[in-house]
Amino acid sequence: MLQAAGYLPDLPDHREGDYILFGELDIHGEIRRVPGALSLAFNAKPNQQLIVPARNEKECALILAKPGHEGCGVFPVGSLDEVIQFFAGERKLDNVLKNRIQFEDHIPKAVDIGRVKGQEKAKEGCVLSAAEEHNLLMVGPV
Repeated sequence: MLQAAGYLPDLPDHREGDYILFGELDIHGEIRRVPGALSLAFNAKPNQQLIVPARNEKECALILAKPGHEGCGVFPVGSLDEVIQFFAGERKLDNVLKNRIQFEDHIPKAVDIGRVKGQEKAKEGCVLSAAEEHNLLMVGPV
């Protein structure tokens, strides 16, 4: 649509399939993150460049786990203006796959059993279960 409106230059035929763009465009021209970005990124062909919302780049970087995606690039953008400037040759986008991506821990730390007051039998059961690497299911009020 942007090419038809004259905002973007026409890409040469051999470069038309080089890019995958996705995201949700808001009324102000900002590109919002979208759910399901990983499944969209996995559909990329080798050496395609993904232009994705700025908060989806870590999720899309997981495509490197799929063989054949080593030549792909993931370029986060925050606005439609950045995309237009990139395709017009006025701006470069940073490939997040050039640097190693640091993922945050998504598993919260467990509660320290030493902070539990009372419940001596329950604590003893937890300690024995953990020491012998058994599973434990506790049911009832905390």
